[in-house]
Amino acid sequence: MTTDEAHRRLETFGPNAMPGTSVHPLRMALEKFWAPVPWMLEAASVLELALGKYVEATTIALLLVFNSALGLFQESHAQATLAALKSRLALTTSVRRDGVWKTIPAAGLAPGDLLKLWLGCVAAADVRMTSGEILLDQSMLTGESIPIEAGAGVQTFAGALVRRGEAEAEVTATGHRAKFGQTAELVRTAYVVSTQQKAVLHVVRSLAALNGVVIILLVAYAWYLRMPVTDILPLVLTAILASIPVALPVTFTLAAAAVSARACKARRPPDPPRKDSAALVSQLHDLGIRTVMVTGDAPATAAIVARSVGLDGAVCPPGPIPDTVQPEEYAVFAGVLPEDKYKLVTVFQKNGHTVGMRGDGANDAPALRQAQMGIAVSTATDVAAVKEGRITFRRILSYTLNSITKKIVQVLLLVIGLLMTSHAILTPLLLVLIMITGDFLGMALTTDNMRPSPAPNAWQIGNLTIAGLIMGIGELLFCSSVLAFGAYWIGLNINALQTLVFVVIVFGNQATNYTNRERHNLWSSRPSIWLLASSVADLLIAATLAIGGIGMAPSPIWFVACMLLAAAAFAIILDFMKVPAFWHLGIT
Repeated sequence: MTTDEAHRRLETFGPNAMPGTSVHPLRMALEKFWAPVPWMLEAASVLELALGKYVEATTIALLLVFNSALGLFQESHAQATLAALKSRLALTTSVRRDGVWKTIPAAGLAPGDLLKLWLGCVAAADVRMTSGEILLDQSMLTGESIPIEAGAGVQTFAGALVRRGEAEAEVTATGHRAKFGQTAELVRTAYVVSTQQKAVLHVVRSLAALNGVVIILLVAYAWYLRMPVTDILPLVLTAILASIPVALPVTFTLAAAAVSARACKARRPPDPPRKDSAALVSQLHDLGIRTVMVTGDAPATAAIVARSVGLDGAVCPPGPIPDTVQPEEYAVFAGVLPEDKYKLVTVFQKNGHTVGMRGDGANDAPALRQAQMGIAVSTATDVAAVKEGRITFRRILSYTLNSITKKIVQVLLLVIGLLMTSHAILTPLLLVLIMITGDFLGMALTTDNMRPSPAPNAWQIGNLTIAGLIMGIGELLFCSSVLAFGAYWIGLNINALQTLVFVVIVFGNQATNYTNRERHNLWSSRPSIWLLASSVADLLIAATLAIGGIGMAPSPIWFVACMLLAAAAFAIILDFMKVPAFWHLGIT
């Protein structure tokens, strides 16, 4: 091909480069502020500013930024995968132009160019062999474990490595039209709303609806009491803050990060199955998981390997993945490309399955991104990852249960406090302090010691909400009793009562932390060191603020100590009520 013709085709087809995959950092950052929880925090911060509460507004804004920054950090993993894909492409190539061979940047290739392939070089585009014979390693893209002998007429792809020989080939596709470009685009666009994300949205919506009704009733009663507007606005703000599950999205992200790993580790040696593979498949079956093999290897090779590890089902015929295929139909899907793996994951998902994908190469990256559980590890086993995933699920379940419990208590206690005292029983500042000490130190639940469940898990939002209501009502009764004791028995003024309520909420939240984390009695398992440390820190911070009168009226040390003992007794009583309730609701 002539240079002029190559330039013309480059203008038509574009450069031989992967499409731009990175998102502008500013856009990525702004997207993190556009979701239900950020909206509530933003509204609360603006309202605080309008009321002249600059310390509270700044604190809420910092919580918002912390949430967003952690989300950005996790999202950068996908960009790193795309960067790893780009690094596998050839930078230069030998092409015949104007009747002579010359070395040019790979981005300058166009369909129709004639390339030279030799030992050690990487194909810079999708090509069809025209002459010569080479040993071709396509494992990076296809996952094929054994190099193939390739001669005239054989089609291969960008990223293929020449292991032996020399040949000439014609470029058939470049840039985003090449298989490698299509793979990169799938990695960029692959997305599935996980069951965890659905649970977060459901919990947030439910809490917002419930608390919205409560806030309306609260405002109506305050108006009935003829409270001045300057008192009603802080009351409304306090109720809004009490309803926001501030650290819930962050906790989901942190818990998921505990078992995440990046793809793009390929090149795999053509080894036989590991000795523990058959036992692995058997253990996955015992855990209630259907296992299928998806490989770029030839069907005959794949079937032999599958039988050796205990996968005795049928091999899917060559051709496009059927849109109605079910995991029970085939044990092996062979000769597949990255887009086939990706489609198989999406088909299983559309047919109602929760999909875990295990892979260790660039060819697996799109499917790993699309699966609800992507396992990209080279040293651990799938069973270990599944068990760790189930432990993570239980940690998130405990935190979500805690979040429901706490938000019910905090909002309804405002109503009860208003009925008892005709005043706002908590200030916005006290609510912000409770959010910081309770919600963020409570993230230590993501490190807690948990036992994996024996069967696959599913989010039972209805039963989880009922369980949260039961635990929340229990804590509400405890806090209300302490408030009544302080208001009617001791006769504390409103400032002292606000300190009392702050202390009893923090201590009560710690009590429910430990009752909710364990499905049996709270002493049945040992909490993690991080969880214990966060509890100690939470209690010390709250006690120090209350005794020192920092941001609230001071409280005697003996009184704070009595509240701690009362909370411990409450935890034991609530724990005995919890066990049969959790068992009946199927909270495992």
